[in-house]
Amino acid sequence: MMRKLIVMLLIGGISLLGITPALAQEVYELKQYEKLTGKKIEFKEAPMLRVKVAAGELPPVEERLPEEPLVVKPIEAIGKYGGTWHRANLGVLSFQVYCEVEEHLFSYDEYCTKILPNIVKGWEISEDGKTVTFFLRKGMKWSDGAPFTADDFVFCWNDILLNKDLTPVVPAKLTIEGEPGTIKKIDDYAFSLSFAAPYSMVVEMFANAYPPMIFAPAHYLKQFHPKYTSMEKIEKMMKKEGFASWQDYFKTKNDTNGGNPERPVIGAWYPIDERGSAIQRFLRNPYYFKIDTEGNQLPYIDKIEESLMADAEAILLRALAGELDYQALRISSVANYPVCKQNEEKGDYRVIPQVPMGAGINLCTLYFNFFHKDPILRDLFRNKKFRIALSVAINREEISKLLFKGLANPSQVAPSEKTPWYVEEYAKQYTEYDPKTANKILDELGLVWDKNHQYRLRPDGKQLRFVISAFTPWPPENVEASELIKGYWEDIGIKVVVKPVDRQLWVTQVTAAEFEVASYAAAGGSYGQPAVS
Repeated sequence: MMRKLIVMLLIGGISLLGITPALAQEVYELKQYEKLTGKKIEFKEAPMLRVKVAAGELPPVEERLPEEPLVVKPIEAIGKYGGTWHRANLGVLSFQVYCEVEEHLFSYDEYCTKILPNIVKGWEISEDGKTVTFFLRKGMKWSDGAPFTADDFVFCWNDILLNKDLTPVVPAKLTIEGEPGTIKKIDDYAFSLSFAAPYSMVVEMFANAYPPMIFAPAHYLKQFHPKYTSMEKIEKMMKKEGFASWQDYFKTKNDTNGGNPERPVIGAWYPIDERGSAIQRFLRNPYYFKIDTEGNQLPYIDKIEESLMADAEAILLRALAGELDYQALRISSVANYPVCKQNEEKGDYRVIPQVPMGAGINLCTLYFNFFHKDPILRDLFRNKKFRIALSVAINREEISKLLFKGLANPSQVAPSEKTPWYVEEYAKQYTEYDPKTANKILDELGLVWDKNHQYRLRPDGKQLRFVISAFTPWPPENVEASELIKGYWEDIGIKVVVKPVDRQLWVTQVTAAEFEVASYAAAGGSYGQPAVS
C-alpha cells in the first residue's frame, strides 16, 4: 500500500516564517522536445478516458490535445494513472481550488530566473514597451471541449474587467498611470495588450502567484451577460435561481474558484459539486493541454476529494489517522510538527519537514497600503523611516518563542537562505528589537505624543491609529502574531485595531486597496503590495 504523505512546511522568518514550495518542473514545446531528444512522441491517455473514447463519449486523445501541447518533465519519474487524492480544508472552498481548475499564462523555472510558457506558448514586446503580443496554443480547448481562443481574452477584458457593473475598480496590475490597457484580437490564437506607458514587468506579473484573470469561457458566460442576451431572458433565469441582481448572478456563474461546476475550466481537474457539499469532488480534465515526456496526457490522478471540515484540529486528526493522501494546508505549523512526527508509523504516512529548494515564504508579513485614500496615512505608509520605526518596534524573537517554539527565524521579507538570491543584509535589516530607536524616529517625524503621553498624534492633530486586517485561514498563527504586533506598536504610541478577516473579504479588500495594513504571507518577497522593509 502506498504511504500517505504529509508535508510540514515549517522553518523560516518572522514577521515572516519562511517555508518552501515544491520544486518547479522543466517544460518544453512539443517540437522543441522532439528535436532535442530525437524521438517522436505518441500520445497516451488515462484508462478512464480510454473507456469513454471506446464508448464514443469522447474524441481520441490526439483530437483533445492542442497541436502543440506543453511537455512537462517529471521531477522524479513518470507517474502512474489513476487514484483519488483525498485532502481536507475548512468549511468553504479554498483559494487552493483555483490552482486545480485554472492556469497562468506563464510560469517560472525552479529559481524564478526564467519565464516559461504555459497557456501562452510565446510572446513579443514592442520596442516602446507599451504593447505585448501573446500567442496561444492552436487547438487548445476548455474542459467541455469548446475552443480556447483569443475571443475568451477579449470577452473577459472588455465585457468583465472594463464593465463597471461587474468590476467597479480595474485591478491595479492591469493599469499604467491609472489607465487600463486595451486589448486587440489579431487572430484566433493571438492577441495584444497595449498600455499608455511602457509596462516592463507585465509578463513577469502574469507569471506570478494569482495574477488578475484576463480570460473567461465566453461561449458559456455570454448567456448571462446583457450585452449578448436580453435582460428579459436573464431575469427569468435569475428568478428561477433566486438572484436579485444580474451582477451577482453573473459573478456566481463566473466563479473561478470551483464554485460553479457548470463553468468550463482549463486546469487539470474540473469541479463536479456545488458549494455547500460536505465533500468537494474534482475529475480529471479530458482536454488538459499538458503531457509528460512519454506522451501521457496529464494529470496522473483521476479524482480529488476535498472534505470540508469544521476546524483545523479536525483536519489534523484525519491526517494523523492516515486518511489524507497529501496535506499541508491548515496543518503546516511548528506546533503540529511533533505530534505529526510521533504518529508517522501509526498513521502510515511520512512527514517532509522542508522541501530543499524554493524561494521560501515569509509568514506574518505586513503590507502597508501605499494607495490609501487618507493622504496622511498614505504619506506615512510610503515613508521608509516610518516603516523602519514600526519594524524595529517588533520583538520578533518573542513572537518566535511564543508562537513558534523559538524555531522561527526573525527576518525581513526576503528570499530564504536556501536560495541563490539570499543576501543577509536584506533579510536582517531593521529586525533587531529596538523600541528606543523606534520612538526616536517617530519623534523626528513630528508624530508627537498627546498631552497625557498615551498615544501619538497625526499631523492634523488626530490620534494616530490604523487597522491590521489579519488573514484568518492561514498561517494559523497570523491573528495571534498580529495581536502581539499591536502591543509592540501601542508601546510606541500608535493605536492599532486587529481585525480578523476571512479569505473572501481579505482578497476583496486587498485587490481594491481598501485596507490600511494587511497581515498574511509573502513568497520570498513582496506579495503584490508593499511590505515591511
